[in-house]
Amino acid sequence: MNNGQRIVLDARLRDGEWGGVQQFVIGLAASLPLHTGADLALSILAYDDAPGWLEPYLGDHYAVISAGKAPWDSPVRSRLRQIAVLRRLWQALRRTRGAGVPASSGALEAARPALVHFTHQGAFRTQVPSIYQPWDLQHVHLPQFFTKAEIARREAWYAAFCQQATAVVVASSWARQDIARHFHLAADRVFVIPAASVLEAYPDPSDAQRQQVRAQHRLPERFIYYPAQTWPHKNHIALLEALALLRDQHRVRVPVVFTGKRTDHAAAIDDIVQQRALTDQVYWLGYTDTLTVASLYRLCTALVFPSLFEGWGLPVSEAMHAGVPVACSNATSLPDLVGDAALIFPPRDPAQIAEAVLRLWHDHALREALAQRGRARSQLFTWERAARAYAALYRRVLGLPQPNDDHTLLENPLI
Repeated sequence: MNNGQRIVLDARLRDGEWGGVQQFVIGLAASLPLHTGADLALSILAYDDAPGWLEPYLGDHYAVISAGKAPWDSPVRSRLRQIAVLRRLWQALRRTRGAGVPASSGALEAARPALVHFTHQGAFRTQVPSIYQPWDLQHVHLPQFFTKAEIARREAWYAAFCQQATAVVVASSWARQDIARHFHLAADRVFVIPAASVLEAYPDPSDAQRQQVRAQHRLPERFIYYPAQTWPHKNHIALLEALALLRDQHRVRVPVVFTGKRTDHAAAIDDIVQQRALTDQVYWLGYTDTLTVASLYRLCTALVFPSLFEGWGLPVSEAMHAGVPVACSNATSLPDLVGDAALIFPPRDPAQIAEAVLRLWHDHALREALAQRGRARSQLFTWERAARAYAALYRRVLGLPQPNDDHTLLENPLI
């Protein structure tokens, strides 16, 4: 630990519930100590019962600030939420509570930090100088996936936290333009720092470990991979429709492995699996450990990413880093992320998704070319570069001298 000005990373995330944001926090926490000097000290703000997923990446570089118990940790309350009738009552109750912006519990202020970096949308009011990272405005572009209460709450929270923050940070220029326009933010308050592949922080699984993962889950020799929680905008259904088209029109059976937490929308996805008779082609692994995820990237034939909306697209950057050929949607920031290193398709057209999958499935030369381009593309987006840029942003907000030219990374975000 050093005595520099203290930066707090907000890591109030429960394991498995925040998808790519959780992976981002792992990558940032693991890489920052390598690129901060004696002028900056590091802490994390974490729930007492939920920092285990982050601990392997902290070493002795971080002080831990307790944020108390995570919401909904009571077994009784968790059980109640699983009951459909009571869930509907709970949602109705939440609608009556409005969109009140949460305030700090005081735990952050008691640690007397110089700056807090809210790494996800769920920040809180505080007098501590802050950096806010809202990621995207999905609720503005895809309001059909949100209740009116959820939209009102997001609008109120995001606006309050953007106004409170000294700086707002996003992962792509597309997101920067979208957020600055929507919340009327001055351009010099919104910074673009591209994320990177968290596979950099994971141990590389051995061949024996990879084959153990294959055997444990009874995976086929070839499959496509899609890691994403089953939120509607992740668009699993369109991918399943594409696989049904390949089977029925081209007589090609392409297995798919899904990982990620299953949400309420998973029931609708299950219905499509049954209706299209795809049970023997679909492998649900749920939320998996880091060894399994790293192994799947090495075992799969390709990553197919049909998302309707992304502020960045962490699985795509992971696949490129691992040398996995990619086919992804043309939504939002994704084309800028992949450049010429992926096949691109419109995500609402199962026929065009099927065409992209078919090309990847049959064309070995194409897969090799995309894998090579992906590896080269991923070298632009590393955690070394991201950590240096975040450290430069922290120093800028705090008015500290910049010890090298890292501040130029804030003016040249690459995407």
